[in-house]
Amino acid sequence: MARVLVSGYFGFGNVGDEALLAAMVGAWRRRIPELEITVTSADPAHTARQHGVIAIGRTDLPAILRALAKTDLLVSGGGSLLQDVTGRWTIPYYLGIVCLALARRCPVLMYAQGIGPVTGRLGKALIRTVVNRMDWLTVRDPGSAALLRQLGVHAPPLEVTADAVFTLQPTDRGRGRAFLWQEVPVGGKPVIGVSVREWEAVSPRTLAKALDDLVAATGAVLLFIPMQYPADYEFSRLVASHMFNPARVMSQRLGTQDLLDLCSGLDMMVGMRLHSLIFAALGSVVPVGISYDPKIDAFLASLGLAPAAMANNLQPQEFVAQAWQIWQRRGELVGQLARRVGELRKRAEWNADLLVSLLPGEGR
Repeated sequence: MARVLVSGYFGFGNVGDEALLAAMVGAWRRRIPELEITVTSADPAHTARQHGVIAIGRTDLPAILRALAKTDLLVSGGGSLLQDVTGRWTIPYYLGIVCLALARRCPVLMYAQGIGPVTGRLGKALIRTVVNRMDWLTVRDPGSAALLRQLGVHAPPLEVTADAVFTLQPTDRGRGRAFLWQEVPVGGKPVIGVSVREWEAVSPRTLAKALDDLVAATGAVLLFIPMQYPADYEFSRLVASHMFNPARVMSQRLGTQDLLDLCSGLDMMVGMRLHSLIFAALGSVVPVGISYDPKIDAFLASLGLAPAAMANNLQPQEFVAQAWQIWQRRGELVGQLARRVGELRKRAEWNADLLVSLLPGEGR
């Protein structure tokens, strides 16, 4: 029986990263039903229960070493693991796991990662030294591939694929609307989802002003959809408290499939969180991005779109002007979304095909 060990940002209550794990596990088991999957997690009990995998503590070195001793492949990803904006130890931690695998001559696959930003000399040196020793690299956007090359990574085969979440699909829009009706008194009005996160450059009052103006322009009801608990929930409540128009903050924590279905019932999604925008696109809902990180720009570019605003210089009038244009064109844009999402889904599935080819006895 083939075994893989997965190192990523799991067990922290981040909906996007939990969706990544659900997508990876689902795609792999469609190909190898008996595959044994072990995952490093901040909450091993929850991860094991939620995803049907073996889970070990992400800082439990003896457990990680035992898992590496019997695994056939270390999977590093998905998500944005190799960046230093969330902490100086992020890159050393994830590449430290890779080094443990390499010391045991265990093959390593970087799986659909987004790379950067990387600003520190230590992070750049570690990426150049360690990533060049991996066996195969897949990244979710061309900018990540370009950054790896810029940082001096040239040895392993490198493919631009797509975020692993693109292997998921919503059930149907009707189910999504049913979830929405539980959350907001729709009353025949359109519903715009809002996914925000606390960011130093973003003023809650300015964001509230921009969203109030959007409600005035569209006549829509706003539903804040937290993507990480409790941080996004609390920040959403803070922004909503500064709004003149009433807005709801989603009261229930949904699993990946239910949240994906809910997003498919929206009329538009305004998002700072990457996976809120991806969930919208998967449900044929036009995403309106507020960019705080290059990964937002890269994803929107893959759909032929651009951010409506930059988080570090959010101007409500300019944001609403851009969002209003998208709102008016959303019917036309749905067809464009369907084509682009179809292409991204194929690339995301290729990640799983590659993994299978790297496992002993499973290669093509």
